[in-house]
Amino acid sequence: MRKMKLMAILFDGLGVVFIIIAALVYSKTRTFIAESTATEGTVVELELSSSGSSRYYYPVVVFRTAEELEIRFKSGTGSNPPSYREGDKVPVRYRQDDPYGARIDSFFSLWGLVVILGPMGLLFSAIGTGIFVAFFRTSRKDQDLALHGRVIHADLLSVDQDFQVRVAGRRPFRIACQWQDSRTGKVYVFQSKSIWFDPRAYIPEGKIPVKIDPNDPRRYRVDISFLPEQG
Repeated sequence: MRKMKLMAILFDGLGVVFIIIAALVYSKTRTFIAESTATEGTVVELELSSSGSSRYYYPVVVFRTAEELEIRFKSGTGSNPPSYREGDKVPVRYRQDDPYGARIDSFFSLWGLVVILGPMGLLFSAIGTGIFVAFFRTSRKDQDLALHGRVIHADLLSVDQDFQVRVAGRRPFRIACQWQDSRTGKVYVFQSKSIWFDPRAYIPEGKIPVKIDPNDPRRYRVDISFLPEQG
């Protein structure tokens, strides 16, 4: 439970940070466009930048201001393969009070960060909210079972690692057990919540306690309170 809450807080926090940055960049870009002058420049160089195995080409552009001042600047947006070639004419926007802060007048150069960070922020926030919802649903189910559940003892089936979940390079273990309802003859298979250490040495032979909803055994909670507390 604690891990779920921490993950939810982490994802929501990152989502909020990304959204705030995207909003600030959006506002700053709108102001830049409103206060800038449009002109044309020429790509004079493609500057190569490497980060690990990744290589990006950043266009270096030269243009002249209305005062005939020659300005040279490197675009903040790189790509591979390069989006421009040396000699290409490109639209440029610059502020007269800061011509060296000029930018190529293209959608991605102006709005790329907003387009990337905005959806990322929404995605991270949605994941965090989803984890919170799952956490509260699980907590409410556990509370209902604690108040109204019936304790049965199921036969141990297996203890396996969950290869669908991985956190910080670790995969959790789960206990699987089964029980036959003597009233209906139906067999139910129960699975514990994630256990972040190998519990096999601490499981008693035979039966595993499970608390079930008397009206619907599909609603259950495997009781793993017999396991030692994780350090």
